[in-house]
Amino acid sequence: MGQKHVEVQVPGSKQDAVLWDEPNGKIYNVHVEGDWAYIRNRKPLLKCPVKRCGVKLVAVDRQGTRHFRNAAGSIDCRHFTARSADHSTRGGGPMSDEHLWYQQEIAKQVSKRPHMQAIVEDYESNADVLIFNHDTNRSLAVEIQRWDTNIFKRTEHRLSLGHEVIWLITDSAQLSPEMLRQVYLGRGAFIRVRTFEKPYGTLTPWEPGAPRSVPVMEVSGTIARLDESSGTLRATRLPLMRVVDEILDGKRNWLFPGREVFKNSSGAGRTGGSWVRNIDYTNTLIRSSGLKIPPLEETSHYGRRSAPIVLPPAYPEGLAGDGST
Repeated sequence: MGQKHVEVQVPGSKQDAVLWDEPNGKIYNVHVEGDWAYIRNRKPLLKCPVKRCGVKLVAVDRQGTRHFRNAAGSIDCRHFTARSADHSTRGGGPMSDEHLWYQQEIAKQVSKRPHMQAIVEDYESNADVLIFNHDTNRSLAVEIQRWDTNIFKRTEHRLSLGHEVIWLITDSAQLSPEMLRQVYLGRGAFIRVRTFEKPYGTLTPWEPGAPRSVPVMEVSGTIARLDESSGTLRATRLPLMRVVDEILDGKRNWLFPGREVFKNSSGAGRTGGSWVRNIDYTNTLIRSSGLKIPPLEETSHYGRRSAPIVLPPAYPEGLAGDGST
């Protein structure tokens, strides 16, 4: 009988690799049974998933603990390095199949964009996925979360390295009221996987036997849009990668719009933060001013420079609202 796999990370080890002959192809993860079976049976030549990195990797299975290590003679690139248990910003709880699926899917979607690069389990920032846009020289640390944690403290570490941060709260999350409060104040959003075509339905592609379908990662709760009829900002649902693209282009930022312009579906004002396109926020202010100023027109060049980072107030007046569209 085979030894049971124990998901224990080896400090300094790696969990992801790509085939040497397919550097832009599938990312293989040690905790995904199908990936591990392929690697152990075929014994392919492996390398670091970072496209520009030529470090060769070797699969290791010791006492049920799986990882990749640098091949003999290779220098440790520290890309995709497992986070040590005593890391100061650790505290997000164990990784589930759902968590691993999101990491892999985000990395796969980023790999389709030639001007962008994703690093899973980045060593320095401790991010679940660290995304770079080489055209705009911006970076985004993506955190996938389903347990209570100190969002503010962990965000501060990533911001200090120059990365924008977004926290993605999964459908399986079991959060306390205080944690929900942090989501609305600390660069959070709620994520689910839905079908590509209408009528939209929720998918769980990480579960065994899940039907094959084209998945769309969708974020909501703190994602804002300009409501043309009322001239205010309203919460909406958008594909995750569209939001990621806009953040890394400098077109969408984390702001605290204020209850005068950020409204619930009932028309009540919302406190808390929101991911807002610069052009939507500016046009909302123009509409609310009452001045006869023409709204800004849509342009791909608008918002190349992001607004300064806005830190949340220590004790806001109330929760962010119901998050409905």
